[in-house]
Amino acid sequence: MLMKDVVAKLLYQLRAIDFAYSYNKSKSFVIMYHRVFRKDATNGFHVQPGMFVSDVTIDKHLQFFKKRFHVISLQELTKNIGLNSSLKNYCALTFDDGWQDNYANLFPLIKKYKLPITIFLSTDFIGTEKIFWPEEFSHFFHQISRKTVSSHNNKHLTKLMSELPERTNEAARLEHAITFLKQWSSRDRQELLDYLRIIFPRPSCKRLLLTWDEAHEMQESGLVTFGAHTAHHVLLDQVSLEEAEAEIARSKKAIVDNLGVTPKLFAYPNGNLNQEIKNLVKKHGFTAAVTTRKGWVKDGADLFELPRIGMHEDVSKTLPRLYSRVFFKFF
Repeated sequence: MLMKDVVAKLLYQLRAIDFAYSYNKSKSFVIMYHRVFRKDATNGFHVQPGMFVSDVTIDKHLQFFKKRFHVISLQELTKNIGLNSSLKNYCALTFDDGWQDNYANLFPLIKKYKLPITIFLSTDFIGTEKIFWPEEFSHFFHQISRKTVSSHNNKHLTKLMSELPERTNEAARLEHAITFLKQWSSRDRQELLDYLRIIFPRPSCKRLLLTWDEAHEMQESGLVTFGAHTAHHVLLDQVSLEEAEAEIARSKKAIVDNLGVTPKLFAYPNGNLNQEIKNLVKKHGFTAAVTTRKGWVKDGADLFELPRIGMHEDVSKTLPRLYSRVFFKFF
């Protein structure tokens, strides 16, 4: 990370950013965020580094995007794909999941700079105190020890702990654990979580996701568009097509029922997709969908497999790192 800071600063000082900016002027890009924390705020759960930016950092981002690009809504951007030079110098800002801190910490900045954004909702979490499984698992993980593993002799827990590197700190081990679990089948991951819920007390926490009233207020501003992100944040290529279709349809219906609009945009949870999943998204009336794959949007791009540039605190807290993240693939 230190080396990338040095390289980013050097590129910035050498004005390589200006060259890259000129080279990419005929393309557009979509930025992907998740959570927005108040600087130095504490949280009841471990939060993966790739999941948040501070309000101070995103304030810098918004100023940068407003100054250097034409910030338009994702829906407007997708309408321009296929119209030759119409993508020139545009960018769109997106936020996944529907976190409450998007309302508390992001929304005031969006209104301040008058910039449009899209938020993709995992609808069965909205208006509830439910939490996503990585947050719940992080609560359990801090209680797991070698003694626990050996004494309970659970095959899933034993398998997981055997895959983790020995000589790393607890935070790094947790990061590895969540990464491994995302690669497991939905069934195995659920069986492990069910087991942990039996042997450890469930976490208690304040609400982490938006309410529908908050979403409605954001929508009424004219600056926030809501898209679908499944009902339960299911990794769609890990479940049956029937279940995947139900998740897609349920999330769309929830937005229609609660916000009175038909969502046209979809985000694949964790970026997991295949051709069959894409066909289901098309079938249910969506006009475009975004992935987690890094890249710029070129004219003629596949509307149902649009790349995004992921932003989080570690890779974008300084302007040189932000510039480099946008313009260079290796950042």
